[in-house]
Amino acid sequence: MGTFLALIGFLAIIVFLVLSINPKMLKWTRNFSRKKTLLFALMGLVVLGVGGTIGGSDTATTGAVVSDADAKVKADTKAREKAEAKAKAKADADAKVKADIKAKADADAKAKAEEEAKIAKIGDTLQVGDDLFRVNSIQTKQTIGDKFMSQTASGTYLIVDVTLKNGEKKAITTNSSFFKLVVGDVEYEADAVADFYVNGKHSMFLQKINPGITYTAKVAFDIPTEVSTANNLMLNVQTGYWGTEQGQIALKKK
Repeated sequence: MGTFLALIGFLAIIVFLVLSINPKMLKWTRNFSRKKTLLFALMGLVVLGVGGTIGGSDTATTGAVVSDADAKVKADTKAREKAEAKAKAKADADAKVKADIKAKADADAKAKAEEEAKIAKIGDTLQVGDDLFRVNSIQTKQTIGDKFMSQTASGTYLIVDVTLKNGEKKAITTNSSFFKLVVGDVEYEADAVADFYVNGKHSMFLQKINPGITYTAKVAFDIPTEVSTANNLMLNVQTGYWGTEQGQIALKKK
């Protein structure tokens, strides 16, 4: 709008200048006198001024609008970047927590595997003090003995075939009571009577073993049937009555 008024004012001034320079042209315009021409020129100046003012105002308004739009774009961009940075920080923190949890789980699994690797299993030789212990095999039975004399378990007999070698410099005494079956935090004693049924004349009862001699016998445990199939059965062994030196053998195959 301002530009249009400025253009009209400018044209009015041009007309005034032309008529002033060439008075003969006034003959073409009978209705125009010099006073009217001058008035027309003054009006043109006014219109030109008003148009310039309006045009300047429009320009200023347009500039302000553009400036506000730029500021909004910058503010939106800054807000988006801040939100993205916050989201990234949260994602990084979550990833670190997951990585720490995984690292701990891996470390625990490794430690457990290393600990299990140290535990003797069936067929391994375990040294306790100067003596050597080995579990040769295990089996379960409901009844032990022969057709003349037998005994039936209250639950199930778990029979462990063990070998003991005396590595000391003097004779040692062993007994079925030196062996215990451990399942978690539960401990089972060997059946002393069953010892005679599974070993006969080679019973472990107060058996003397000289230095360097290897002795093999069976130890029977009367345990609940469901316990006999547990996968965490451990045989606890000791070298003497007081059990000052002990060790454990896992009753599962390698």
